[in-house]
Amino acid sequence: APPVSVGGLNVVADVPGRIVDGPLILVAAPYDTPPAAHYLDYAQGSEAASATAVLVGAASQLRRAPLDAEVVLVSAGSMSQDAAGLKSALRGLTAEQARRLVALVWLPSGLGRPVNIRSDPADAKEPVGSFRVAGRVANALGDRSGVQSFSQLPRALAATDRRAPTLEITSFAATDTVPSIDALTLSGRALLTVLAYISEHPEALK
Repeated sequence: APPVSVGGLNVVADVPGRIVDGPLILVAAPYDTPPAAHYLDYAQGSEAASATAVLVGAASQLRRAPLDAEVVLVSAGSMSQDAAGLKSALRGLTAEQARRLVALVWLPSGLGRPVNIRSDPADAKEPVGSFRVAGRVANALGDRSGVQSFSQLPRALAATDRRAPTLEITSFAATDTVPSIDALTLSGRALLTVLAYISEHPEALK
């Protein structure tokens, strides 16, 4: 199909790390549409709003206590248009930032419980890279459901010239679920734990 121009805005927060020229982690969440396949016509729900709330809380915490890694947090727009906002955010990284990119973390919702960590499908066959990181973070969070090896992020990455392992922090809830402090806190804790682990062990993703 021919390309179609899509309008939209991303909201970006860049939190420098404590180490100069250290690893970079890109974290993204949708803010203007539910995280559904583009061909499904879902009514607007609270999923995107809750994901952005978790992202804002994480940005505030990281500014108070920076990690060894630089963290770029993106509230991505136009996600219903074939992940246009996420692709734009990836392409918006400078060449220097792309060189230091070690992981892409996607947070589609902050509504549900429990919270699961999904690894990159490319690492599912062997306990390496993101699969190993997801398992260790899940254990630290007390997640006994096992690591779920499924993510749509590699497809968005493949459409850009950026390359990095992917992790997805998921929680399951109906789109009309009312956001709760407990659910938002669990998602925030999971996100900060993932970021802290990657920051301290970037080599684990190789």
